Amino acid sequence: MLSPATMNVAHLFLPGIAALFLLQVTDPVADFRRARELASAGDLQGAAALLEQSIGGFPGWGLPHVELAEVLMRAGGEEARQGRALAEARRLELQNPRAWALSALWFERQGETQAAIQACERALALREELTDTRIQLGLLLVQTERHAQAIPHLERALRERPEERGVRANLADAYERTGDLEGAEKHLRELVRAAPGNALYARRLARFYERAGRAAEAAAVLREAGDTMPERRMRPLPDSAR
Repeated sequence: MLSPATMNVAHLFLPGIAALFLLQVTDPVADFRRARELASAGDLQGAAALLEQSIGGFPGWGLPHVELAEVLMRAGGEEARQGRALAEARRLELQNPRAWALSALWFERQGETQAAIQACERALALREELTDTRIQLGLLLVQTERHAQAIPHLERALRERPEERGVRANLADAYERTGDLEGAEKHLRELVRAAPGNALYARRLARFYERAGRAAEAAAVLREAGDTMPERRMRPLPDSAR
């Protein structure tokens, strides 16, 4: 039978022994890799469980927190749980652009527009080629009436993805709002050229011409598109910046 003194000494080593036993029966790295495989295969619940297990085995490792946040967001689970995972991802992976790009999406969903803008900017400062995040930032800046700031982001996004019509439409609006009517017209005409059967784009260009006092050109655009547009009062265009 062990003496009380021996038992007290043994008690001091029990946490370390337990930790060693845990490491023997779990492998955080293997759990992380398997979780990524499950996530790629669409098993988001299984991936989340393995990521939680990986985090439990090595809580100071940041990558599982980033992966967990993405898996939870894809699964559409509890918003608060997503937020906690993202907060840990940002804390442990401060220089990881994915942690900030995911946070930007989450902040926007929560209606925290300024936080989303700042997260986008942080992600892009770390990795410029995040086109989805650049588009998100440009659209958020348009939404918050910061059109001049939005233009360079939307222009770059279009250079990388010229087929993004929604981006082009917002860019045209940003140019018009800053008084660059030539820039606005260029992108509106490109929308019509790229989708000649789309009456929405034809009407958008026609309304632009009407606001500019170019009624004949507005009518010509509609005729070419085989469309007509009801009478409506147009807001005046700003003076051209050029």
